[in-house]
Order: sequence, then C-alpha cells, then structure tokens
Amino acid sequence: MNKSIMWLCTALLLCQLASAQAKTVLVDQSHGQPFIIEREGALDLSTFASVLRENHQLSISDGKITSSVLSKVDVLITSGAFVKYDQAELAAINRFINDGGSLCVMIHIAPVYGPLLSSIGVSVSSAVIHETQNTIAKKSSDFTVSHLVDHPLFADLQFFSLFGGWALKSNEKSGAIIASTTPGARLDINRNRMPDRNDPVAQWGVIVQGKIGKGRYVVFADDAMFQNRFLTKENRQLAKNLSAWLM
Repeated sequence: MNKSIMWLCTALLLCQLASAQAKTVLVDQSHGQPFIIEREGALDLSTFASVLRENHQLSISDGKITSSVLSKVDVLITSGAFVKYDQAELAAINRFINDGGSLCVMIHIAPVYGPLLSSIGVSVSSAVIHETQNTIAKKSSDFTVSHLVDHPLFADLQFFSLFGGWALKSNEKSGAIIASTTPGARLDINRNRMPDRNDPVAQWGVIVQGKIGKGRYVVFADDAMFQNRFLTKENRQLAKNLSAWLM
C-alpha cells in the first residue's frame, strides 16, 4: 500500500472516530428560559453553544420533554428554567438517564428545579450562598471556587467563578459533590444579604455529579457562570471540559 492510500485510510479512520465520539445535545428552551443559545446578549448562551458545537451537534427543544424526543439525543441540557418540569417529563428524563443518556442542569431559580433534582437524588438549598473569602468585586454572592476534586471537568483548572449559586447535596451513593465553597460560606436564609446568626455556615457543594443506571448527570449551582458575560478564562475552560466530558 503506497503512502497516499495509507494517509487516506488513516484520515478516514480519524474522521470515523471523531464522529463516533460526537454527541447529539438537546438544549431545552421550552420551560420559560429567558437566556437562550441563539442570542448574543450579555446573559445569553451563544458562546457556550459555540463551545459545545466544536464537539457536538446541538438542537433545541421548544415543547414538552418526552421519551420520544429524548430517544433522538444523547445529552439533555437545561439551563435557567423558570417553569417546573411536570411529572411526565420527570419520568421521561429519568428513563433517559437510566438508558444511558447524560443530563446537565444549570440552576437559576432553585425551587423550579427542586422536583427534577429530587428525582435524581440531589437536594438544593432554599437560600443563596454567600462567601466570606474569594469574593468578586466585593459581592459575597459572587466568588471563585477552588475546592475541586480530581475530575475531568476540572482539567487545567485551579478555580472557576460563580455568580449567585445554591447549595447542592447528593443524597445517593452514586452521586458526589465535586466542587464546593470554603468552610465559612453561609446561606442567606432571611434574604437580607447580610450576615445573620441564624444563617447556617458550612462548606457547601456547588457541583454534583453522579450516575443513574447506564447514564449520568451533572448539576451546577449557577447558570450565570456559562452566560456570555461570564464565560471567560476559567469558566470558558470549564465549558470546554464539560464538552469533552460529554464525549
């Protein structure tokens, strides 16, 4: 076999491998999401979508999440929903993960995602986290996160930035906190944005990852970290790592 034919065969093989690794990603925009992948506003997700498109095929859901819809994709991403998923949708999503699908959740309003997270064994706080260290622009709800476990999501990362997040906890042995605050972070229970003696203080989870059946999920305590305005430097690397992890 001459060199040109060998080169062609190698190129075809590499193309086949790349195609096999690429996933079909469904971005849900049917639950009141104000921040979407088609727009380039400061709080939209067009840059995040561009990062994903480097490795994957993206599609958008503008209707109910059903088993029929999910049967055509490998990954479901839901970011910044303002409307809860109903019981039929929750059942479809759980079947999807059990059968080998991947779910990625990015929270804007915690109560909206409460039922979905509960169905996969994750708890979310009713109050926003405020840090005492590593704050951004002296705003305690915005801070960098450097307590990271050894995980592919954190390749080439020492920290990432979070902009108003909720405390997460895994209630299942198959799930675990992989990124967390410092031990002195508090939950603003009365929402007065001021330290209060009744505010619980602890080291809170901000990213949880786990498995269900043949599939897996990852939950981010904040959706802003992937929005155009904040998807720079470390957060962009986190988005790239997420894209690679989905492969």
